[in-house]
Amino acid sequence: MLRPISGDPDRTWRRWWLWWALLCLPLAALAVVVLGVSAVAASIVPAMLVGTALQASALAGRADVATRQAVMACLRAAGAAAVMGPALAVLGAVEGRLALAAVLLMVLTCPPSVQWLSTQLMPGRATGGSRRAGEAPRSAEAVARDDHRSHLLRRALLAEPVEGLDDVALCRAWRRSYVLLSQAHTNGARAEYVALRQQYLDEMERRNAAALQSWLRSGPRAAGGPERYFVPGAKRSDGTSAG
Repeated sequence: MLRPISGDPDRTWRRWWLWWALLCLPLAALAVVVLGVSAVAASIVPAMLVGTALQASALAGRADVATRQAVMACLRAAGAAAVMGPALAVLGAVEGRLALAAVLLMVLTCPPSVQWLSTQLMPGRATGGSRRAGEAPRSAEAVARDDHRSHLLRRALLAEPVEGLDDVALCRAWRRSYVLLSQAHTNGARAEYVALRQQYLDEMERRNAAALQSWLRSGPRAAGGPERYFVPGAKRSDGTSAG
């Protein structure tokens, strides 16, 4: 069974790894000069293991993350950690407290910490989602009503058998399910739409496994669809014909 795609579920983690790798790059180069190649190599291996484990734990249990995306995320984490490890090593060699401060700053800026802090400082976002400036916090009753409507809409979508959809309708349903998933306010509602998207993926695989694999290998966007692989003459997102 294939795992559904949410497009770019590790975006915040990717940005975190990228920024810290860029910040640590000059220090990593300095580490080669100060500590030597052997010491730098010794710091890279454990750093890569920690980075991979950290990214894997962040993605564990995520039904909306495709296997290919998870592998790429772990590879990016290992690459960034390979730069961060020597940087911390040279800081520790110069002044241990500098390395400790850097590690603490990394922990405070990592996505789980930022998310926890945001829920503590802005609790309305935890229940009502992001709001425009000046918009009043949404009440728990409003969120519950939206979740109920989402549940009813999913029931209506499931009332139409996936097998009965033609290729065009199936691709359209896949796109629509992403919009509904992005608008869901609770974990329960999100889980329902993830399950629905899984049914769409399974049906695509049953109809044309080769086309589905080609689409997955192309690195599809979150809001994108597989029309150009399933429907002859379908248009890409830029409006040009797929042939």
